[in-house]
Amino acid sequence: MSTISEQAAEIALITDDNGTAELIDGARENLVHHAGKYSEAKRFVESYVTRWASAATAESKLAALEKGEDPALIILDIMVRRETRGGNPGNGMAGIALLDWLGVNKPDVPVIVLGAQGVDGLESRLLQRTHIASLSIGNGDLNDAFAKALSSLATRAPSACRRITVEVGHYDARYSIMDGPEEFKSGNHPYASREFLEELGRKTDAFEPGDPRWQEIVRELGDAVFSSVIAGTIGPHILTQMRRRAPAAHNLPSNVDLRFEIFVPRNEMAKFFGVPFELAKPPEDIDNYLCTRVPMARRMRFEDEQDEGRGSGADARPPDRKMRMLFINASFEGTAFATHEVTGDRIKMTVGRLENTAAELKTVREFATAEGGDVLVPPTVLGGGSNRTSAEKLLRELEDQVTTGDFDIVHFAGHSVTLDGGGGTFLILPGKSGEGIAVSVREIAEWIRQGGCNLVFVLSSCSGSSLRTAIETMRAGAKAALGFRWDVNDRACVEYFRRFYTEYLGNKKTIPEAYCEACRRISVSQRGVPIWASAVAVVRD
Repeated sequence: MSTISEQAAEIALITDDNGTAELIDGARENLVHHAGKYSEAKRFVESYVTRWASAATAESKLAALEKGEDPALIILDIMVRRETRGGNPGNGMAGIALLDWLGVNKPDVPVIVLGAQGVDGLESRLLQRTHIASLSIGNGDLNDAFAKALSSLATRAPSACRRITVEVGHYDARYSIMDGPEEFKSGNHPYASREFLEELGRKTDAFEPGDPRWQEIVRELGDAVFSSVIAGTIGPHILTQMRRRAPAAHNLPSNVDLRFEIFVPRNEMAKFFGVPFELAKPPEDIDNYLCTRVPMARRMRFEDEQDEGRGSGADARPPDRKMRMLFINASFEGTAFATHEVTGDRIKMTVGRLENTAAELKTVREFATAEGGDVLVPPTVLGGGSNRTSAEKLLRELEDQVTTGDFDIVHFAGHSVTLDGGGGTFLILPGKSGEGIAVSVREIAEWIRQGGCNLVFVLSSCSGSSLRTAIETMRAGAKAALGFRWDVNDRACVEYFRRFYTEYLGNKKTIPEAYCEACRRISVSQRGVPIWASAVAVVRD
């Protein structure tokens, strides 16, 4: 519990820098002008400062105090020297050591850490300790930042959900953690080996789910992405935050909301999209993959769009009403042609019939019944049936429905293909006499844009979660895309989406929560099928 008093509060300032002391004293005197905005900071308006100019002095003075005599707040300059006299300027080691001592001996006293990025071990300590905040002396509005930090310490309590965002750049990564009103931002962490990450992406793209060693290979991928991106780049201490459990037993396995935010430059070559972030796991864990433990998704950050800021983690669901779905039954056996988007070559594709599309539609329709919660309007269905329409007519119907139907979900059950060499991703629409049409996701994305649809685009098909699908649908305004990176078993798809829609539609969970629960449950019920490892969710928030 915080020891901040309602009476005149003592602030213990630990710094050997006179300039820093003057700035903090000025910010303290200015608190009276911020009491209206940060009401919890007003208790420090009449505060007074006790200054100690070395870590050794501070430790000695604090050790002599009984708990009831502790200061209301400690402000620690992380660069303070160990001793007042002699020696070199502080390098952060004495400050870190004192912070560790405070964690053991004064765990309930709130601490504000004054410090710069780059002090080894500081990030992990900021994450592990409660009642702690960081403050930069170089802040453009130090007075406001100081008042905000004080207010957060007085009101801070563990939130129900923490948003962790890992920003995946070209040369380095960083992360931020939002816990209620608090946000912690790490520094930039260069990759140990960009070449290794690129090779990891290529290895993932080349994976064959039919390989009898697939479970061993998936574990190797998970170990590699954890070692290279988490432990090897942003730091293993973040794992503690990812593993923190939700307070209630009926909740999902974690109360973390995780994003891997991937930067997409104007040339649309996101180098690390192929890295299987979803499969990251510590080598000592056999099956604790992120996607089965943590509600998570990818987020695309485009260079040529305005920064709209990050959401709070809440899913942008429609008002409390039944959701509307367009279901495309594209079960098909035959051939189709696609034009390679780079070379212009006409590529012939032959696909086999899907046997479980009707079962998938039946599963979806259950959510439009009383037994299924009556949370879905009976879906609009295109395709299927004994009298198959021409692929050209189905294409026109699909365009008309997407541009004018105002659906919440577009669910495509059929075949998709991603051509090598950046040739594009295509959905195959069935037609008469075994002749289909390959439709580029670029074209479908344009329909989404024209319709102004804030929808979820679901691809129950093989290899549908390509970079092209994510880029085009997200830029067009879709709020989420869910698909698979590898070929999948259509029977397992029925079970996966039953789990996903039970959470998303029936239990009104967010997309990352529904994605995680579907991956977790399918990894248990369909253990011999890697569909859970193939699933990828991309969201806008």
